[in-house]
Amino acid sequence: MYLAKCSKLKVLDLTGLTSITNEGIYAFLAEEKGVEQGVLGLRKLKLSGVDKITDHPISKFCCRNRGLEVIELCKCSGLTLSSIEQIVKTLNCLKVLNVNMIPKLNLNSLKDILEQKPWLKVIQFAIKSVNIKDNGLRIPLPPKSDKKIKRKTKGKKSKK
Repeated sequence: MYLAKCSKLKVLDLTGLTSITNEGIYAFLAEEKGVEQGVLGLRKLKLSGVDKITDHPISKFCCRNRGLEVIELCKCSGLTLSSIEQIVKTLNCLKVLNVNMIPKLNLNSLKDILEQKPWLKVIQFAIKSVNIKDNGLRIPLPPKSDKKIKRKTKGKKSKK
């Protein structure tokens, strides 16, 4: 079994692989069945941009990998609040949850999660309008201000 050979796997990074579906996650779980829970030792799960997955496979994956500390689910538009709540309840080791650009989530819906686990760092930016070319897989830059930066010149006096 391939996963049994990968017992030192700490990060599963599938970022940007838009062809991954629920069936792919289920296939991964089926291959993992023979491996004892915790042997894999996954610490990070990165699924940003994998927009074809839904709640059930992610919740099931997290139930099988309870040692996860960091989960990145940016732009996973098939997810809802119920799966995020399930993930937070299941994973006691979870430290960082990145749920940026998931349309069915908003900051108000995440307040209950933050109250349950105040040590958990939940990343969700309030920026809703983004450049069309942006794939949502990077942290957006702050908007530029309209004010021009005044530069001080040494030794020169400005004319009035």
